[in-house]
Amino acid sequence: MKKIFLYTLLIAVAGCMTTACEKYLETESPSSSSVDATFASPTDTYNALMGVYALMCEDAMYSSRISLFWMTNTDIEITTFGSGDYSNTDRRGLSNYVSRPTVDISDITNPWNTLYRAIERLNLCIANIPNSPAIGGEYHDQMMGYYGEALTLRALFYMELCRQWGDVPFRTEPASPATFYVDRTDRDVIYEHILNDLAEAEKVLPWATDANSGGVERVTKGFALGLTARIAMYRAGYSLRRDGQTRQGSNPEVYYQIAKTACERLINEGQHRLTPDYHQYFITQCQNRIDPNLESLFEVGFGIGKSGEVGYSNGTRFDVGATKYTAMSTQGYVNTTPVFLYSFDPADQRRDVTVEIYTYRNITVADAAGPVGYRQAISSNPNAFRIGKWSVKYLTGEALAGSQAASAKYTNGINWPIMRMADVYLLLAEAEYRLNGATETAKSALKEVRRRAFKTADHVAKVDQYVAALNGDAFFDAIVEERAWELAGEGVRKYDLVRWNLLPAKLEAFRTENIEFVTTGLLPARYRRTGQSVPPVLYYKFNESGDYPEIDMSSANLYQVLADKPGADYYAFENWIPLSSSGITTYTTWATDYANYGYDPTVNNHLFAFPSTVISTAGGLWDNDPYWSQLN
Repeated sequence: MKKIFLYTLLIAVAGCMTTACEKYLETESPSSSSVDATFASPTDTYNALMGVYALMCEDAMYSSRISLFWMTNTDIEITTFGSGDYSNTDRRGLSNYVSRPTVDISDITNPWNTLYRAIERLNLCIANIPNSPAIGGEYHDQMMGYYGEALTLRALFYMELCRQWGDVPFRTEPASPATFYVDRTDRDVIYEHILNDLAEAEKVLPWATDANSGGVERVTKGFALGLTARIAMYRAGYSLRRDGQTRQGSNPEVYYQIAKTACERLINEGQHRLTPDYHQYFITQCQNRIDPNLESLFEVGFGIGKSGEVGYSNGTRFDVGATKYTAMSTQGYVNTTPVFLYSFDPADQRRDVTVEIYTYRNITVADAAGPVGYRQAISSNPNAFRIGKWSVKYLTGEALAGSQAASAKYTNGINWPIMRMADVYLLLAEAEYRLNGATETAKSALKEVRRRAFKTADHVAKVDQYVAALNGDAFFDAIVEERAWELAGEGVRKYDLVRWNLLPAKLEAFRTENIEFVTTGLLPARYRRTGQSVPPVLYYKFNESGDYPEIDMSSANLYQVLADKPGADYYAFENWIPLSSSGITTYTTWATDYANYGYDPTVNNHLFAFPSTVISTAGGLWDNDPYWSQLN
């Protein structure tokens, strides 16, 4: 991929942007000759823009915090924690909703500062590119493309700020002494402004397939349209307001229509398509290759051995010993739940890609659950089930060699997908439903996503008949489920639940439904299927054709109670569901006392508090909102 070159260039120009453009903020006005020179040529403008992409690769942004710890917890995604760190005032605590005005957390402050640093760089680009001498000649389209990139990236970063803090300071021009202190702006006003910016940007941006684009690791027209749809749905949705009330944005139909129009245009243009094989989409990312279907609209392009925790913190868990893949362990911080595992239709091919019931570890004593040696081993407690879409076992070339030789945490360069086409189809289905009900347009969009999830032989029952039966509230409920099955672990669910005003109910359901399931084996009614029973003992075979023995999930009796193992080559895992009495106690304590420790459903505190170090830069114009006083 182009990513290795791109990342090297990003690092090279990041210092330029820090020592040049940001110095201008301290000593000169944005119209100074030094700033003018920075945007005098396409090359210098490109380098200035790369300084923004460089910031996206930092831990404070998409390398770790925004892409990992900010996106949890939800009903299907929970950051790993235990009795010793569930209430920590750090990245894990953020996932557990512990942010408070009385606590300064660097994992809030650093991303806040980095986002605004990136926005200031973009404000310089946006203010100066239209006045560049290069804009009027042979480089016009190239320079305007850079201008569109800057508008789109600024929209992305303000979206991140609004969905984490609500109403935030909003500046669209380079900082000056007159504008150093900025009051908070209502998030709806910000969303409206950046939607207008995106409408302007998509007119001048190239498609990812155009020769002059940077592919999916750079902002293109496709992402501008996709981001338009996403932001419009946030603008139409609910969020916690400054008065402590959770309210929907005004005139939601206007924004549903904006989302629908953007999705339809993106789909009809045919530049981005669903990858035919769901699993292959993620394998291709792990192998640092370009997906020929361009399902991704935009990915943060990390450098191999330089940044990015996809596959390490978000993905399969390997204990030390997987020497064919990595010299170190991987963490797999993003956990999921047993109810989510069983929420999938048994024929849904996304289940085993998304939910991993095992870790890889070295087994020194043979037992009924599997052979001796390094292999997959079922987790003894389902609070260790993980989202497994990305894995170091798919690394190749330089990334694999670096992983095999690592002596500490290895950042393998797997890209983080900001948005992909499956999301677009589901947003279209939802927006059309909100406007006109469960029409054929809405149902066709939903079918597109489900069609890939099931084998061809299952399409009549699992796609056509399933979707045809959905009307009224049942269609919306199906969208809520489908977005979980399709997009789990991709930084979407939490913000979906917020805009639907379902976060309080879904976090409560996470606790009660999973405790009930591991205690009694009884699934929520919506997931019970005729002729299927959850077994107390799980029988399965191993596939030993690869580097390490792996559980053959197709052989497992996940939906059938058996009196004994089906054959001599089967292994048995006791106390699958329900858990043992001690397992029930452990899981109940985890789900009740630890998970979502800092969340209060009466307040719906899905936002972060402003740290004192941020408040001190406000010039006395604003502070944290009064509703924070209701929280312990």
